[in-house]
Amino acid sequence: MKALSYDAEYAWRILTGEKTIDCRTVPTVYRGPVLVCSGARLKFQDRIHGYALCVATIADVVPFTEEHLQPAMMDTMPTGARYAWAFSDIKPIQPFKISGRVGLFEAGEPDIKYMHVPQVGSMTDEQFALYAEKFYLAYYFPLIYPPNTNPIAAGLAYALSENTDLLYANDPLPQEVEDALGGTYKCFINGNKPMKEE
Repeated sequence: MKALSYDAEYAWRILTGEKTIDCRTVPTVYRGPVLVCSGARLKFQDRIHGYALCVATIADVVPFTEEHLQPAMMDTMPTGARYAWAFSDIKPIQPFKISGRVGLFEAGEPDIKYMHVPQVGSMTDEQFALYAEKFYLAYYFPLIYPPNTNPIAAGLAYALSENTDLLYANDPLPQEVEDALGGTYKCFINGNKPMKEE
């Protein structure tokens, strides 16, 4: 599988659906899925470093223009020729450790475990938000830097990762766990609502 490595902040923004354009100095003829990896250097608070976070599809590659600035999370046009690599169909996964490299690289055939995508009508928006919150708690929260030391959140995260049936239970998370998660999980939930299949 092909992969791309980013600073932890940009990898996170791709995961949450906030960054859908990657500004690159070279084009590529490749179209298809790529593993989005987060750089290992510990330089961003409340982010994950050194893991594969999601799978995105390179849907198109075109010359970079001003209309690409916002989805690329950029303020000014770069100098010289640049290309907009457009992402679509972003799918969260259970993160796993990976060593990133520069440019589009081969990541072998990793055993990827995707976040479940419910059919429309199988879950209400509230149920899906609770499921996504629990998925985030189980698989992303324990990897956030710096580590959160809340024992209740850590214990529940472990329980959810060990018994996936609990991910689908309608029991809300304790308020203390909600507080420990902070605001990062809300971006994760909001960014992944479009994953629900038509």
